[in-house]
Amino acid sequence: MKPGILSPTTILMAFTAKGLMNRAHAYKAAVQTNNEKGEDPDAGINMGLYTYPVLMAADILLFDTDVVPVEKDQVQHVEMAQDIAGAINFNLNPNTFGGMSLEWQVVMGERPKNIPKVRKQERTPAFRSVL
Repeated sequence: MKPGILSPTTILMAFTAKGLMNRAHAYKAAVQTNNEKGEDPDAGINMGLYTYPVLMAADILLFDTDVVPVEKDQVQHVEMAQDIAGAINFNLNPNTFGGMSLEWQVVMGERPKNIPKVRKQERTPAFRSVL
């Protein structure tokens, strides 16, 4: 986890609707599994699973990026980040803090099996920003 990401995540949670979190794919899948087993719908579900989309939104919003590389199953998290940014823009005066971007270029692909090692001196500033 990136240093300094927990505080922004906590702030974003204050602007995140519970209904939005209830629609997260991972949460819905866990609830469905519990229902099929006849267990309490939230059995074994912790806040880490439930709030992970907000953590990802913090990663996107904190670093003010234009491109968000994700795997296919994470596209919903980018959409949720847009919803959270929209809620912040709606509730706060965007002129005060500049507003938050609501659109990013989503780059989908499979996670590389091996990431080649690159010596520190070979890294360009753009490469370092991807890391």
